[in-house]
Amino acid sequence: MRKYNEKKGIEPKPYYFDEWRNPDDPELIYYRYNGKYFEEDRKKRDWSRLPDIFGEALPPEVIEFESQNKKK
Repeated sequence: MRKYNEKKGIEPKPYYFDEWRNPDDPELIYYRYNGKYFEEDRKKRDWSRLPDIFGEALPPEVIEFESQNKKK
């Protein structure tokens, strides 16, 4: 997955932090914890919504996207 993202120029987004722009410093991007790790995922021990970054297979969404782009 990492190699695919690098090849396509896809920048990974953090799942447990949201982008936040400081009004006093609008040129920098800051990240704030969104409360989803300890409060939700870790409590339930369910990380199924996260991508499998170590797997060999591409996610179904990527495969579908690739097949649609090949037809065009």
